[in-house]
Amino acid sequence: EAPHSRLPRLGQSAGPSRVAGHRVDISGELSLALKALARTAGVPLKSVLLAAHLRALSVLTGSNDVLTGMVSHGRPETADGERVLGLFLNTLPFRRRLAGGTWLQLVQETFAAERELLPFRRYPMARMQQDIGNDTPLFEVTFNFVHFHVFEEMENVGGLEVLGSDGVADTNFTLTVDFSLELGGSQIRLRLQYDAAEFSEEQMEAMGRNYLTILESMTRRPLERYEQQCLLSPAERQRILYDWNDAATPDLQAGCYLNFFKAQVARTPNALAAVLDAEQLTYDELNRRARSEERRV
Repeated sequence: EAPHSRLPRLGQSAGPSRVAGHRVDISGELSLALKALARTAGVPLKSVLLAAHLRALSVLTGSNDVLTGMVSHGRPETADGERVLGLFLNTLPFRRRLAGGTWLQLVQETFAAERELLPFRRYPMARMQQDIGNDTPLFEVTFNFVHFHVFEEMENVGGLEVLGSDGVADTNFTLTVDFSLELGGSQIRLRLQYDAAEFSEEQMEAMGRNYLTILESMTRRPLERYEQQCLLSPAERQRILYDWNDAATPDLQAGCYLNFFKAQVARTPNALAAVLDAEQLTYDELNRRARSEERRV
């Protein structure tokens, strides 16, 4: 059974895939708070960020049934396994139903679900797609957390300074959510890599704000229920509740209601107009019934 959630698109066909990126600034203070939450929950930092990602998908898709691809590391768990050359990454479907609860519970439940997937982390994604036997992608969004543990051993090396790092890893996924820990530092970074033929930069900016709001909410109120938290910024609340509803009151003179109704019938004849118990009428059906009643009178 496939989940019903789907990310909102531009609403138009914008041509072939074009990979673009949007960086979301996470402050040092918030980075420390996220690490403190991980210690409180008794889970790795990755689980905290993954839980935030799941909640963001739930908000963006309007569904509690969310599905994401999760990048897993299958490097050999042996002595000096980090020295083995090769690519040991695999991406697995990670599906959760967010039934509600506190942020802390969501983090711990996410970690428990991750552990259940561990035995399967090396199962090739291409083979999994073949097993399904259709052309439907396993998922359209992926989550990745990059933390090179080997660099922790270099922190006490004198005279060594990490000037920075950057890289490009284009994929065919619609959206890739990349969290990472800064090399030689403690700050968490977030980058949204997306298909510019499907999403606009404005959508990515709004999505980035949603991630920030979620990260801040889970660190400030970890014992409050996440499904009851308003995740709109003050600017978004102003836009949705007031700016978009700032319509001038029409001049409701005699006959004006009828004109409005006729105009709506012309615009959306098949849209739902009235519901009474089990009966439903579209604007066209309601208009025809009204005209029939008028003739009868």
